[in-house]
Amino acid sequence: MRKILLSVLLGVLLFAGGVFCGKYLFLQDIKETIDHSVTYESRLGKGFSFINPLLECNIAQFTGRGLNILDDKLQNLIAKLKNQGKVVDVAIYYRDLNNGPWFGINEKMDFSPASLLKLPVLMAYYKQAEITPEILKQKITISGKKYVIPQDIVPKMALEEGKSYTVEELLERMIVYSDNQALVLLSENISEELINKVTIDLGIVTPTENSALVDFMTVKDYSGLFRVLFNASYLNQEYSEKALKLLSNSDFKSGIVAGVGKDVVVAHKMGEREISASIKQLHDCGIVYIPNNPYLLCIMTRGKDFTELSSVIRDISSTVHLELQKRN
Repeated sequence: MRKILLSVLLGVLLFAGGVFCGKYLFLQDIKETIDHSVTYESRLGKGFSFINPLLECNIAQFTGRGLNILDDKLQNLIAKLKNQGKVVDVAIYYRDLNNGPWFGINEKMDFSPASLLKLPVLMAYYKQAEITPEILKQKITISGKKYVIPQDIVPKMALEEGKSYTVEELLERMIVYSDNQALVLLSENISEELINKVTIDLGIVTPTENSALVDFMTVKDYSGLFRVLFNASYLNQEYSEKALKLLSNSDFKSGIVAGVGKDVVVAHKMGEREISASIKQLHDCGIVYIPNNPYLLCIMTRGKDFTELSSVIRDISSTVHLELQKRN
């Protein structure tokens, strides 16, 4: 199997980069604080449901009293959940998508991204579709046994042996149901160069397949993928909107979505991985679209039980949501 497929399936990926206002928006490895000078952004505004493209930006001083309060509440919640034995490690990255202020808790702690890495594969296909949209109509037939990473959270809809699916249908299965078999098929049917181009453009480093790394991605790093989609700064506006709409249909409802309620739109991706019988990781990252104040929330957890970790993510999401509702 090709090196790039193995790299994706084994989760050997590191997202890095810088952030700037212009054609591309990347993350900077700089020391930001809650009361830091931040980027205030002018945006296109109406016309889209999921994206809000940047037009220009200016540097302004932000006073983060509100974020300090939220930070304190989350720190207390995490301490409580740890004492209850529900979680071992938690990392959080929050960002106000209207004007940029953010804060993190353990935002540089490394985790295994697992199924979160399906998002770059989606972006690779959509980047190619900007040039050749017919790629999404290409049909792929399931034949023979394919290597698939086992999933603890099993897709609700399984792909059928002998049936043909369009690339667009497989992308939906990969994102909405986090289907690993769809990931394998899609990775085998796009050139290595196209995926490499995405990783290079976004500053993603793909170590060799012999790498022993398991935990190597942070909440802050991964959140950058959602920011480039929201800002339409890598994919064009059509495909950035399309990607986030697809992510909003994710059938994983036990994490961030459970904390904000079914009436709130959330474009997100979950990832789960069992390192051993006693070590599991569950993550949920995405954009919460509350009226007039969309925000990015990325939560990564490590513990002993997936159900408990789901409840941890739910409680963190609820705490953030309730605090922001007080301000609206």
